[in-house]
Amino acid sequence: MKKIPLGFSLIELLIALAIIATLSTWAWPNYQLTVMRSQRVQARNGLMLLAHWLERSATSSGKYPDSKTIPSGLLQTQGGHYLLQVQVQADAQTYLLKAVPQQQQVLDACGSFTLNHLGERGVQNASQSSLQCWAR
Repeated sequence: MKKIPLGFSLIELLIALAIIATLSTWAWPNYQLTVMRSQRVQARNGLMLLAHWLERSATSSGKYPDSKTIPSGLLQTQGGHYLLQVQVQADAQTYLLKAVPQQQQVLDACGSFTLNHLGERGVQNASQSSLQCWAR
């Protein structure tokens, strides 16, 4: 009776490792881009939420509140990948919001997101246009 070998040969194992390595080198950058894109969405949502809070405050008091009165929970995105900054002008009739990237997000092509009291969206220190960054 002939014995059937159990397990894998060295060649089969090396081929499987080569396939896994090839797939990993392709998949990892795509995964990183997807993660950065999802964190951009959090930054944009954080800016919109902060703008909404400022508009509600301005509706009740007639002017935008001082940046010191904004709840600290509104000034950072989940996971801390963006820090939100508020610049209320001296007349308290205009503001500029900025989402500044932190941690690994600093490498993102969209840089910092901006939003003002008119709803104008922009980016700073970005290699892509404002339209490209706010649309994805």
